[in-house]
Amino acid sequence: MQRCILTSLVNILKKIANVIEKKSVSPFSTPVTKQISYLESLKEPHDLIERSFMQYKCQMKLKGMLVHSLINLASAPLLLVILLRKESPITPCRDICDKDTPRAAYFDDLTTDIIPIEISSSFDIVPCSSTSQGRLTKKDRAFFRQIVVRYPFSWHFLLKTLVKVRQYRGVIDSINPKAFIVCSEYSFASSLMTAYLHENGIVHINVMHGEKLFFIRDSFFQFDRCYVWDDKLVDLFIDLRAHRNQFHVSIPPSLRLCIQEGRKRYDFTYYLGGETRQQLDAILLHMLKLRKKGFHLCIRPHPRYTDVSELAPFINAGIHLETCECVSIEESLSTTRHALSLYSTVLRQAYENGIPIVIDDLSDSSKYRQLQETRFAILAKPHTLLSDYIDNGIAEKQA
Repeated sequence: MQRCILTSLVNILKKIANVIEKKSVSPFSTPVTKQISYLESLKEPHDLIERSFMQYKCQMKLKGMLVHSLINLASAPLLLVILLRKESPITPCRDICDKDTPRAAYFDDLTTDIIPIEISSSFDIVPCSSTSQGRLTKKDRAFFRQIVVRYPFSWHFLLKTLVKVRQYRGVIDSINPKAFIVCSEYSFASSLMTAYLHENGIVHINVMHGEKLFFIRDSFFQFDRCYVWDDKLVDLFIDLRAHRNQFHVSIPPSLRLCIQEGRKRYDFTYYLGGETRQQLDAILLHMLKLRKKGFHLCIRPHPRYTDVSELAPFINAGIHLETCECVSIEESLSTTRHALSLYSTVLRQAYENGIPIVIDDLSDSSKYRQLQETRFAILAKPHTLLSDYIDNGIAEKQA
């Protein structure tokens, strides 16, 4: 009975903390000048734990004092409950066939195609549950206590630290990895977990999952190795005060696609993100202008963020709707002459595979300016603008 009550309390507190923490904060919520000013006001961290705390301060600054206070207060009882809760026994991962190759733990809610070849060829990649929670050792408790002593009233910071340590401990005890491969530059716990893994003789490796902008959420982090897609992103992260000696530039398999030539059916395919109804209306308006010029058009919804029911006006206007369930991204890029979007990882995939990219600078011109201010790396690559085709006199499609 008491256990059921405790479990219910934990779940309620988790929901409260998650609702508060997920207050909408984007790279565009706070002006870049204010982000830079706050970033420059912080001292240089003297170790990995302080580096994590600096990143935590940046993230709480973005949320504002009120939300920060609410998150911290909601975290305090949850932290206490987790500390007092009886720890579960370890559930081992599946057995590993190749015992000679060093193992690298990789949480199974991520796809392995974002891992660069130089990593996957050096380790036996073992997917492990991201909900893994291990039994803390004396060494783990000592590690956590030193953080409590340094930041005794930062309960949210301590809560995240405790959850991460238990998560990593569960994996360590299950498969004894030599490395952890993560996509965690956004996590303020990333640097202190690098310190934790060092105490266990394990390497902490970070890989990119999507495009990055100037956003102090992603500041100060340090891994043993951090793989990024180009030198512009290295410069971006260094300006965000991430540790400069961790970066490696590498293109993962997710960006190297098998594009089939000679199958072009569309002049432009528009790759959607999480556009609002108003933004979709603006996109439709500009695509109709392209259609009047004789261009063949296609639109592809985002697999997670697009409500396909809102795309009926595009279909009614004679613009082909390409569904993610039926057409792979490789097939999609194989059938278009230009990849068109405002802000999408597909633009990167197109660029890396030699397909011309077109940036939509018209449908949401204010966001386009914000992308310039936040140093969207694709804008430094060869590209044309949608306005070049609609407003600036590029010739109509020839028959």
